[in-house]
Amino acid sequence: MSPIMVGGDDSVKWAVDGDNVRETDSQIFAPEKSRPRRLRHTGIDETDPGDFTVVIKLPKNSGERKAFLKQLAGETKRLIAQDGGGELTLVLPIEDRRHNGGPPTWDQITVDWKSATTVPGPKPPVKMGRSAKGS
Repeated sequence: MSPIMVGGDDSVKWAVDGDNVRETDSQIFAPEKSRPRRLRHTGIDETDPGDFTVVIKLPKNSGERKAFLKQLAGETKRLIAQDGGGELTLVLPIEDRRHNGGPPTWDQITVDWKSATTVPGPKPPVKMGRSAKGS
């Protein structure tokens, strides 16, 4: 499986693992007055037909957990009534040291998929963006 994991770490921490990567691109953009650094990372992981598995670790705080589940139930009810298409949008507190004072949950949201077992032909070289120094 090849997950994307997102969670807290006194901010937001993420990691992406691809098991059968065809293409990647990472670009760090020059600092601007309004933003110190900006990153854009894209990639393609070859897959066999399959599904995404999305795992959300519930908030540790019981009040926030209940509010999140109530929000999920409301969105579910709305989407069922809509009967087709749509988009599920949820607000989830970032679990980091500053939030609830506990250890961060760095894999708070995980999106997983099954990478392809084989890829025909040679793998092209990995394409990298500009480094922070070169920006």
